[in-house]
Amino acid sequence: MDNRSSGESAYDPPTVAPGNYYQGANWKAAGGYWYPPPVAPPPATPFRPPHRPGKTARIVIFVLLGFIALVGGCIVVVVHSIDSLHFNFNFPSVHSPSLYGMNVAFLPGGTEAYVSVPSKNLLDVYNVSSGAIIGKIAVGQTPTGLAVSPNGSQVWVADTSVYSLENSGGQSGGSVSVVATRTNHVVANISLPGGPIDVAFSPNGLTAYATVNGVLSGGYVAVMNTSTFKVVAKLTPTFNATSVAPNMTTSLVSPSSTQAPTTTQVPSTTYLPTPNLSECLSSDSASCWHPTSVAVNPNGSQVWVSEAYAVPYLPISLPGSTYSSDYVYVFNTANNEEIASIKVGDGAFFMAMSKDGKYIYVANKVSCSIDEISTATFEVVYSLHAPVVDGCPYGIAASTTDSVAYTVTGNDRTVNMGKQGDMLEMVNFITGKVTALRSVGSDPVTVTLSPAGDSMYIADAQLPVVTAISIRTYETTGILHLPVPPPRSRHNVKPNNR
Repeated sequence: MDNRSSGESAYDPPTVAPGNYYQGANWKAAGGYWYPPPVAPPPATPFRPPHRPGKTARIVIFVLLGFIALVGGCIVVVVHSIDSLHFNFNFPSVHSPSLYGMNVAFLPGGTEAYVSVPSKNLLDVYNVSSGAIIGKIAVGQTPTGLAVSPNGSQVWVADTSVYSLENSGGQSGGSVSVVATRTNHVVANISLPGGPIDVAFSPNGLTAYATVNGVLSGGYVAVMNTSTFKVVAKLTPTFNATSVAPNMTTSLVSPSSTQAPTTTQVPSTTYLPTPNLSECLSSDSASCWHPTSVAVNPNGSQVWVSEAYAVPYLPISLPGSTYSSDYVYVFNTANNEEIASIKVGDGAFFMAMSKDGKYIYVANKVSCSIDEISTATFEVVYSLHAPVVDGCPYGIAASTTDSVAYTVTGNDRTVNMGKQGDMLEMVNFITGKVTALRSVGSDPVTVTLSPAGDSMYIADAQLPVVTAISIRTYETTGILHLPVPPPRSRHNVKPNNR
C-alpha cells in the first residue's frame, strides 16, 4: 500500500506531522521508504583574523632564534676543530685493492690454488695442473689475504671490507670467512671490525691469527680458536718492550752496479726509543698501531707482525712527536705479550718468513728497501735498497734458500703508496744484490711460492691473470685466467647478501 500523499514521489522525504518523524523500521513496516531525518547545518563560525604578536614579542622571538643559530654554529666549529686536531683530513674515497686477483694460497699438495678477488667478493678455485677454474666461492666484502690450514681442510680469508670502512669513517667493517676445502662452502664467518688484511696459522692448526689494520680506530691481531671460530685474545703492542736498532745495514746503489755495497756497523747495544703514549692520537696505545702482515715461526712460539697504514693518509703528528709506524713487532704466543719491536724501513706493508724460521724479510714500499731480520737476535742484519726505476718492493715471498727472497713492485689500489712498477726481483742478502729478473703483467702486487718451491705465482691488480713463473728459468710456465671482468667503477661493486 502506498502511503504517500498525492503529488509525492518515491524519492521525496515523507510528510510528517510537526514534532514527529518516522524511524526507518516503522516507515518500512508501513510500506514506505527510509529517509534520514533532516540535519540542520552547523552554525557558521565567525571570521577571526590571526593573532599577530606585539612588537616586543617579535623582538624576543628574533633574539632567541639568533641565539640558537649562534650556539649551533659554535658547536659545528668546535667539532670541526676537534676533528682537525686529531685527524686533519676527511676520510678518503677508497678503491678495491685489486681489480682482479690479490693473493694466492695452495693446498698442501699443490694440486689446487685459491685466489682472492676483491672487486667481486669471490674466492676462485683452480686446478693447478690444468689451469682450469673449478669453483667460485662467495665470501665477505673485499677479500684480500688468505691462508690454508696446515692439514688443508680449511681456507681462511680476510675480508677487508674497504667500502664499509669508508662509509663508517674507518671505524667498522670486516670479517674472516672460513671455507671448507672439501665442499668449497663457507662454514663460518668471524666478525673483525676494523679491516682485517692477513691471516696465518699456528703450526698445529689450533690457532689462527688475523691482522686488523684499525684504520682510524687502532688495530690489533685477532687470536682465534679454529675449532670454535671464536676470538679468544687480541695482540696489541705495549710500547715498552725492547726496541732494537739495526745491527748492520747494507745499501746497494744498483743491482747491476759493480760497486761493492757499503756497510755501516751499529753497536748491538744501541736501542731506538719505542713510541710512547704521548705520541699517539689517543690515550690508548693501540690507537697508534696498524698491523698488516703476520707470520708464525715453525715451532709456534712467536708471532711476527708488520705495520703500515692501509688507506692513503697519514694522521698529523702531534707537536714534538717523532712517532713512526715502521716497525715489526714480535709476540710470545704463550702469554700473548710483546717481546720486541724492530725498526725497519718506511712502508713495511708485507713481510715473509724464511722456511726454517731463521729470518724475516720485510718489503718497505716507501723507502724502496728490503730488510732481513734475525729471529734469534731481533735485529735487522741487512737492508738492501732496490732501484727506484723498477718500482719499489711490495709483495714478497721467501725462497727455499735462506737469505734469498722474491719481490714484485706493483701497487695496491687501496694503499697506493711508493713507486709503482711491473718488475719481479730477486733479493739476495748473501751477495748483497737486488736483481731485476723480468717484468710481469701490468701491476704485480703479490708473489707466492708453490708448495714444491719450483714456481712463483704472481697476482696482478690490473690484469685478469695469475702468472706462474719458473724459479729456475724465470719464464712463464702457466696462467690462471680470472673469468669475470671487474666493474668499471667501484660504485658498481656491491657486497654479497649473505
